[in-house]
Amino acid sequence: MKQKEDKGENSLAKNPVLKKGFLVVALVTAILLFAAFVAPLNAVLPPHHQKGSIAVYSSPSGATIGLDGPDGAFVGPTIATPHTFTALEPGLYTITLSLAGFYDWTKTVQVTGGRTTNVHATLTPHYTPKATGTISVDSVPPGATIELITPAGLFVGPTVTTPYTFDNVGTGTSTIKLSLAGYHDWSTNVVVTEGGTSYVKATLIPIHTTGSIYVTTSPSGAYIGLDGQWWGMYRTTPDVIADVAQGHHTLELSLDGYQDKRTSVEVSPGETEYVHVTLIPIQATGAIEVTSDPSGATISLKTPHGVFVGPSVKTPHTFTRVEPGICTVTLSLEGYPDWTTDVTVRPGETEYVHKTFDWLPAP
Repeated sequence: MKQKEDKGENSLAKNPVLKKGFLVVALVTAILLFAAFVAPLNAVLPPHHQKGSIAVYSSPSGATIGLDGPDGAFVGPTIATPHTFTALEPGLYTITLSLAGFYDWTKTVQVTGGRTTNVHATLTPHYTPKATGTISVDSVPPGATIELITPAGLFVGPTVTTPYTFDNVGTGTSTIKLSLAGYHDWSTNVVVTEGGTSYVKATLIPIHTTGSIYVTTSPSGAYIGLDGQWWGMYRTTPDVIADVAQGHHTLELSLDGYQDKRTSVEVSPGETEYVHVTLIPIQATGAIEVTSDPSGATISLKTPHGVFVGPSVKTPHTFTRVEPGICTVTLSLEGYPDWTTDVTVRPGETEYVHKTFDWLPAP
């Protein structure tokens, strides 16, 4: 038996074809076993479990990169553009680029798992004017905040207010803007010359919150009241009521011999509202004196404006302040038929009405 086994081994060793086939089978088996164990380790993870990258470029290149992410600032050797940060956790990252002679540049980007975020920055060089001048800024009233835009761009520094003088301003055209609470913004361009001082002085215009009412009447001389406030002889038409709050107001006018007048007016900020009123004269009145024989008759009076309303009156009686025009008088007395007559009332005069009731025999 041993001889047979040795013979089989010798056959495998002596037969190169069999030996090569055996090695191929062994290699394939090893690869399959390796794949079975390693494949789970190389499975594709969901994006939120994958790492991301940021590729940073700048023009010009060579800018120092600062990176601040969810876990804080990047700590390591100094890195300059171009550079790609790898194996970054997904999230927001802030990139800051610094390069001598250029303004710093900052941007915040989102890193996504399995992707590379590209960041391109064009750096702005510092402005170094070849020649400078001075701008002196003042305003009425003072205390206005100054914004200065020079040929190099917006002036960056502490907030300054008028009066103030800017030194070392590059020559050319600059823009000045002034802001003050309660006033309209004001701006202008100013030319700066080498070694010279340019002066800027602004008179700021207040923002109106009130308006005015100009009141006239026909005839003039009427007393003026506004929202229940009267000024008596100190304010009569024509006159201007200034500093009136914006909104709805009630204007009142009064003049002896004329009917009082009330009207509404809407006031707008910074505007003058014009109001003209033609006053209506109060009509003069007359009187009616009514008597009867016998006396004691009940009187009913109808004027041009309607039936007289008041306590019952009997003859003799005098009605005063009766409107001019045709009035109707009716007398009623027990035992006698009613009696009616018309009378014309004239201003300033008294009209007389008398009735003698005829005796009626008993039935």
